[in-house]
Amino acid sequence: MGDKKYDWDTFVQNAKNFEIRKVPCLRDSLLNGIGLATGIALFRFVRTKHIASACNYAVGTFLLTTVGSFEYCRYQRTVRREKIKQTLEILNERERELENMRRSGGSGGGSPPSG
Repeated sequence: MGDKKYDWDTFVQNAKNFEIRKVPCLRDSLLNGIGLATGIALFRFVRTKHIASACNYAVGTFLLTTVGSFEYCRYQRTVRREKIKQTLEILNERERELENMRRSGGSGGGSPPSG
């Protein structure tokens, strides 16, 4: 696997430096999962009066909603990043074309009159 060495100390050091608040989309996904799971669990409990069933629905809803919204958010970020990249490429290309037109337009008249 190359020259990388994986050991426990490296893992612990990386875990100490990990900041979950910096993970894109995670906060919103967790809030979506918690909110929907709470609503579904309450609805299920009111309808059936079985706490175990309500808890099962809550856990399932939380997992599906959190993972689904996280992946969708990441997909949207990727699409946005690609659109920005394409826009920058177009702008850079136009800038190069304008620069070439300036260079060729400024020196295209031959030699200046000497008189």
